[in-house]
Amino acid sequence: MLLAVQLFTAPQSVCFLQGQTAFWHRKQIRLHVVCAAGTDLYRLARQEGFTYSIVPFRRSVHLFWDAWCLLVLIRLFRQLHPDVVHTNTPKASLLGLLAAWLTGVPVRVYEVHGFVFESRSGLKRIFLIGAERLMGSLATHLLFVSHSLAELADRAGIGQTKAVCVPNHGSCNGVDARNRFNPERFPLRHKRSHVPKELVIGYVGRLSAEKGLQVLTDLWQLLRNDPAVSLLVVGPADSTSAADLACIQQLASDPGVYLTGFVADTAPYLARMDVLVSPTRREGFGNVLIEAAAMGIPVVASRVTGVVDAVHDQQTGMLIDPDSVDLFSEAIRTYLTNPVLRQQHGQAGRHRVLCDFVPEDVWEAKYRFYAHSVTSPVLSA
Repeated sequence: MLLAVQLFTAPQSVCFLQGQTAFWHRKQIRLHVVCAAGTDLYRLARQEGFTYSIVPFRRSVHLFWDAWCLLVLIRLFRQLHPDVVHTNTPKASLLGLLAAWLTGVPVRVYEVHGFVFESRSGLKRIFLIGAERLMGSLATHLLFVSHSLAELADRAGIGQTKAVCVPNHGSCNGVDARNRFNPERFPLRHKRSHVPKELVIGYVGRLSAEKGLQVLTDLWQLLRNDPAVSLLVVGPADSTSAADLACIQQLASDPGVYLTGFVADTAPYLARMDVLVSPTRREGFGNVLIEAAAMGIPVVASRVTGVVDAVHDQQTGMLIDPDSVDLFSEAIRTYLTNPVLRQQHGQAGRHRVLCDFVPEDVWEAKYRFYAHSVTSPVLSA
């Protein structure tokens, strides 16, 4: 049995592996996870049955701390002798790929979930592109969660000479549309359990500038006067900037806005929404968008990297220029005033998820990528 070590910076990202351990075991691959400590890691390890090691990664740059984490990884890889090191998220990927390269791990997979440099400018953007090029050079293979992300990497000169794959139609783990994100799980009376208004605009995600918080706030000002409409905001605050905090305070003080903070299971909240809005400035792939689609909810989202793979414009939702508050408002009003179109696009979205984003299909695509990458009689059998 081969050993694949998957690395994540933060424990909440380990959810990308939901349901995969048994699949990999059937394929003669044992999964070991390396991540910072956290209840999300412990819970999923118990649920899935994978082994894990704790490395206290920090998302921000701390040179001495990062150097110590690198030494911990080098020692760990020398103990485990992995056949594959598969990295996810920026800090774990940079340190994990470097440690794997230094210890001679033969297959080093960098799974790219998005590029931070898309929402940066100046020297910081140049530095971040340089870091991505370094990770691309340290990896032997690159996985991208969307085709538009792979195209952006090619334009930025990242991993151009390496084996590249977008598993199936994209996404990191698919969507469980038959069970977890199935609207039939939620009776019609559930539609009023979170918000008492007749029509609900929904937002799911972190509350920060790069997720379009200012646009969301301005957009609501154009829609709030309709007494039948409310805004349901699901997700944690993820910014300390004065502008973002002012937006959050403005939303929190509005009687037509309902903020939940972080929730572990978004499906019950999606079930309450009539349309989902996502004015994000960047994505790797819009996981939340296809989760909403699985629930039969049309999506109004930014026309940016990753999102264009998750939403079929004028079929499962509408794509808008990121900063166009008026066009966002117009698209949302179209759905709110046209229940037939809302239902058509919602049903088309669910059908697409059931066809294109089945978790097992994504896992099979990743397995074929592994089998092509690893020279082993176990995988070729």
